[in-house]
Parts: sequence; C-alpha cells; structure tokens
Amino acid sequence: MSPTRFSRLLFIGWIAVGFLAQPSLAGDKKGKNGKKPQASRPEWVSDVIRGEDDSPDLAESLAFVNARNALEQYLLTQRPLVQTPDNEYIRNHLLIEQPKLSSDPNDIKSDKKYAVTLKISLDADKFAEIYNHQREQTSRDRMMGLGRTLAIVVAFLAAVSGYLRLEEATKGYYTTWLRVGAISFVGAVGAGMWLIS
Repeated sequence: MSPTRFSRLLFIGWIAVGFLAQPSLAGDKKGKNGKKPQASRPEWVSDVIRGEDDSPDLAESLAFVNARNALEQYLLTQRPLVQTPDNEYIRNHLLIEQPKLSSDPNDIKSDKKYAVTLKISLDADKFAEIYNHQREQTSRDRMMGLGRTLAIVVAFLAAVSGYLRLEEATKGYYTTWLRVGAISFVGAVGAGMWLIS
C-alpha cells in the first residue's frame, strides 16, 4: 500500500471517529447515561452570607467568595455533580436581592469598618442551566482536543508523504535536508497546536 493511500485511509478513519464522538444533534436534554438532571429539585436558599473588610468593595468581594463557597458545599451533595459557577454568574443569576452594605458597628461582627450581607438561591431551572452549560463546555473542550490531535496526525502524514515523494524524485541527494524539513514542519504544527490551547 502506498503512503499516500495509507494517509488517506487514516484521515478518513479520524474523521469517522470525530463524527462518532460528537454529541447527539437530536436536541435531547439528557445527560450522561441518558439521565436528566432532576426537575423536581427543591429550591435551595442560603443563610445570610457576610463579608467584612475595611473597604466596601473588598467586603462585597468577600461576601461573594463566601457565597460561592456555600454554593459549592451544597452542590457537592447533589447529583449529578456540577462545577460551582463563578462569582459573576452568582451575581447575575442567583442573588435573591441586591447586597446590603452596612457601616453600623452593631451589624459588624469584627473590627472591620464595612459589612456586606447577601442571600442566594438555586432552583431546578438554574441547576439545569448550570449542568447544561458544563456539558456543552466539556463537549467543546473534547472536540478541540480531537481537532488538535487530528491536525497533528494529518501534518505528520503529510510530512511523511511529502518526504517519501521528494526522496524518490531526488534519488536520495537531499535526504538530510528533506528530513530536517519534514521534522521542522511537524514540529511547527505541534507548536502551533500547543500555542492555540
């Protein structure tokens, strides 16, 4: 079998593997093993979460860090497991009411100047949204990894095929330069894939 025919067959095989690894396009909302996230999940509401500091901005940031930690503790007890969303998502989607800033010494439990209190909640719809976003991100990451691998394999096969054709055409006079060129080409493609990731 010629190297060109072999590289074409290998390329077609990689494309077939890519299509088989692709998630279903039928639009079903099922997760891993065909299970949907629980739709009858009760709403979770946090206790009052506090953040205290000498700066109002830092006190609010600490309150959101504490809110994220409380949410993470809750999500660890839930199935299917999902990653804890970032502070920006919590701020935009999970707050029950706007954070309350207080500089009253009676509200502050430490020697700091400001306290921020907030409450968050997570219902079944928001949980499903977080779960689906995580699935899409995982699928996207896997497809990018497969694409990088495929690009490196195709570059390697193209370099081998080009090397063999040019080696045959030049009757061995430029063997060293052809090898250097083939290795450089594969190395450049590999470095490019590494920089993209």
